[in-house]
Amino acid sequence: MVRDACSIRLPGALPLSVFSLAFVVAGVSGCGLLPPGGGAVEPAAGAWSCQPLGPIPGPEDIALDREKGLAYVSSTDRWAADGKAAPVIPDEHHGRIYRIDLKTDPATATDVTPGAFRWREFLPQGIDLLDEGPERRLFVVNRQRAADGSTCGGGGGIEILTVPSDGGPLGYDRTVQDAEALPNPNDVAATGDGFYVSNSSDTRSCIGQKLGALFGRTGGHVVRYDGSRFQRVDGTVEFANGLLADRASRRLFVASTLDGTVRAYRWDGAGRTEPDGSVPVRTGSGVDNLSWLRDGSILTAAHPSPLRFLLYSAGIVHTSPTQILHIASSSTGARAVREILRDDGERLSAGSAAALYESADGTVRRLLVGAVFADHLLLCRDEGPARP
Repeated sequence: MVRDACSIRLPGALPLSVFSLAFVVAGVSGCGLLPPGGGAVEPAAGAWSCQPLGPIPGPEDIALDREKGLAYVSSTDRWAADGKAAPVIPDEHHGRIYRIDLKTDPATATDVTPGAFRWREFLPQGIDLLDEGPERRLFVVNRQRAADGSTCGGGGGIEILTVPSDGGPLGYDRTVQDAEALPNPNDVAATGDGFYVSNSSDTRSCIGQKLGALFGRTGGHVVRYDGSRFQRVDGTVEFANGLLADRASRRLFVASTLDGTVRAYRWDGAGRTEPDGSVPVRTGSGVDNLSWLRDGSILTAAHPSPLRFLLYSAGIVHTSPTQILHIASSSTGARAVREILRDDGERLSAGSAAALYESADGTVRRLLVGAVFADHLLLCRDEGPARP
């Protein structure tokens, strides 16, 4: 099998659509080297030893329960759901939630999908764990199919799930839906009194979403749900993606995949959400999901070649690179960006989420990396002086 960085394959099952043709032309002329502009990224220090953990199809997002040493993973077998590939797990269910116990060695993964979703479609995407108070809740973006059966352009809703203390499967609490407010939901961030949702585009049209991503005009934005209604946060965030809520300081961080930026907002007790006045962090890469580190800094998975990601997602090339970035505040208040892991796609293509677990005594450090289309995660161990 050819693995050259600029090689292109056209499988017989894939028609050369208008979009595929556009991606091919762009890929040949630019070889996928068209990342977002700007961004000074420090090179990696130290080393990680990584092994696959699976099978877990399409492990796109990760929510970490740091206190219990557990990670929750949203899993959607996208290619199988769209009829483009055989399912990784041979049954009729294309979506699941897995719980990974990071305290065990080797780490173990368990399917904890609520029983309610065994009888209706479940295509989970972005997730967030609300761990304040005696009861834990997992918030999940559940994508819906479009009228033609495609997973592109169908909108979606937010599933609120209960996390049992006995280690059993998740429970179902309720679903929040609003077709107008959630045309293309991507990620969710719980705030305790509601939640935020990123819409990667402002249209439910699959064609409109693809054209928007191709030409960098998606109309992406963020909405807030206050427990009774949705309200749009002012401003456009092109291909709004990962969200991260600091509930203590009432700050919200939003990743823009097309701009390669992470922006910061503040919200008040009245529900108003506004930019916090800081300059967006420019990473020079297509940032995806965000997660907290123990010290309050941010970890993000990113696509260093967004164009190559599009070619890969269309089935035209074999791999798409993965990059993990650490965003930390400097002594001057500026945010420094450092690459802590990079893979050309051979171990894991199109990495979309990263979460770092550290035991309380600091003796266990495990980095989990998820991806949009892969059939596994990466579980990495720190083998050098790398930080975070």
